[in-house]
Amino acid sequence: MLIKKFEAENLEQALSMIKAELGPDALILSTNRKKRGLFRSPTVEVTAAFDKRSEAKPADGFDEKTLLDVFPHRKYDEPESQDESQDEIQVSIPKSPKRSYERVSQIGVSGIGVGTVLPVHHYEIGFVGMGVSADSAKTLSRQIVIDYPKRELVDADFLFKAKVKALASDIPCISLDQMAKNRSWLFVGTAGSGKTSVMVKVAIQLKQLGQAVQLKSLDRRKVISRTEMAAYGKLIKVPVSFDADDRPSHGVELVDSPAMPLNRRDDLERFMRLSAGRSVVLVVDSCHRLSELMRIIDKARVLQPSAICFTRADLAGQWGVIYDVLKASRIPLLAVSRGASFKTPLEYFSSIELGRWLIQGSQEAFL
Repeated sequence: MLIKKFEAENLEQALSMIKAELGPDALILSTNRKKRGLFRSPTVEVTAAFDKRSEAKPADGFDEKTLLDVFPHRKYDEPESQDESQDEIQVSIPKSPKRSYERVSQIGVSGIGVGTVLPVHHYEIGFVGMGVSADSAKTLSRQIVIDYPKRELVDADFLFKAKVKALASDIPCISLDQMAKNRSWLFVGTAGSGKTSVMVKVAIQLKQLGQAVQLKSLDRRKVISRTEMAAYGKLIKVPVSFDADDRPSHGVELVDSPAMPLNRRDDLERFMRLSAGRSVVLVVDSCHRLSELMRIIDKARVLQPSAICFTRADLAGQWGVIYDVLKASRIPLLAVSRGASFKTPLEYFSSIELGRWLIQGSQEAFL
């Protein structure tokens, strides 16, 4: 078994290099986007595998023993025929020495290159290509196989919709209209997460809905926090307060909190006092690894967050981590931010819209 990494300017060039060196039977293991500096365009790194023993097999087949060696947790045995009297999901498959295969035409559907041929039950490869964890990808692929007949999953458009629906079943969302029903929201996040920018963006969009909005800063650790908040209030034309006990008589209050520490426990008592009578929005950086994001969420659970917002999505190479966080935390998604400037609006989704966005966004990241 030969495993090698190929780096190129784009995915098409990398796939051409793989085909030229390893041949058309090479198996794509992963794709990764690599940054090369501020003024240089990113490159694509593709990891591929090839076994010389596979040269003797048919062009449309796979070496079962070789794949089991590489992916021992996956099942490759597919029954040659099934009883039509069983569950309606199962389909009668005629006896044939060949297995069923699907030709995937999009990166967003398969997670790998254009025109790659894969066994029909390998849908998890596409989810892994999005950045979804291996365990979640396996669960999602099993759900698809159970919920839909295989004869329909061969169609790329149908498979795309099936994947969207599978993702949507695990990602709760709330809308801006739902947020407007609560009188006071506290924005919490670690240093540099972008919670102040998110709060200002929410204020702008609530104003566009005709809601009265008041900004409040309770962050006394930064010297310029009051000056910064006053400037924002003047810029977007909303009142600003710095008194923790001052509650607006009408409209929605958006409160900026100090940066949430990860190492000290005593400071959480202060955050609990600030969150009393308020709903909490947890703001996290989508460029962090899943383990780091879950560490932040576990720290913030004592505040019982009502919603979560992801920032810097424009800089994240893969958005599958957003799915993993929402599934594991069960905290509803408020919005996603793709730009630090307050002029770039937040993006709000229903569960179905978010599933489609996660797949299509992962595809666009390599184009």
